[in-house]
Amino acid sequence: MEIYEKTEFGELLTRLIREKKMTQSFFFQKVGIGKAYFYDILAERISPSLEVQFKMLSILQPQKEDELKFFDLIAKAKNDLPADIFKYLIGNEEKYKIIREMMDKEQSL
Repeated sequence: MEIYEKTEFGELLTRLIREKKMTQSFFFQKVGIGKAYFYDILAERISPSLEVQFKMLSILQPQKEDELKFFDLIAKAKNDLPADIFKYLIGNEEKYKIIREMMDKEQSL
């Protein structure tokens, strides 16, 4: 019996867990989160922290396409940057400068 509303992210995550031949219970215990928190993530009622996102992916080791979709769907749900991009940019002022230059170019068009 499912106890969460199906979401695109929830379907992706459950598929990735099945592909690894794990139960959801085994997976969320391995990630180190509780059942209620796990089902809230599946239903997109809450977004997992960066640490939890990377832990999930380290366990699941999905194909690159699914990894990117994983990050993008979480970011979309919380109207934020995908965690992989955030991790790449954080604290790198040179990349901020490049992005701002790109933004300035687009605004001047």
